[in-house]
Amino acid sequence: MSITIRQARPEDAAAIYAMIYELAVYEKAPEEVVTTPDEIRETLFGAGSKTEALIGEIAGNIVGYAVFFTSYSTWLGRNGIYMEDLYVSRPIAARARAGHC
Repeated sequence: MSITIRQARPEDAAAIYAMIYELAVYEKAPEEVVTTPDEIRETLFGAGSKTEALIGEIAGNIVGYAVFFTSYSTWLGRNGIYMEDLYVSRPIAARARAGHC
């Protein structure tokens, strides 16, 4: 099973939202997700966005995402990356744990 990692695109907003909601259900906090796919499309991919996203695909199907942005460490005096979310769908994660990926 081969996993492809690519830059997220605006048309991925609904899939990203679905995985955000899956994660919230797993964390027993679905009511805390107040965003929408349209809002994700506007804020993640809109002009001036400082946030980036990557998509994981298997056989053309989206199975995960990562959302991150650059940060700055005053103590280290250098730029860094803050990863907000790294999510892999539960069936794929279970297969990986079982050694089937």
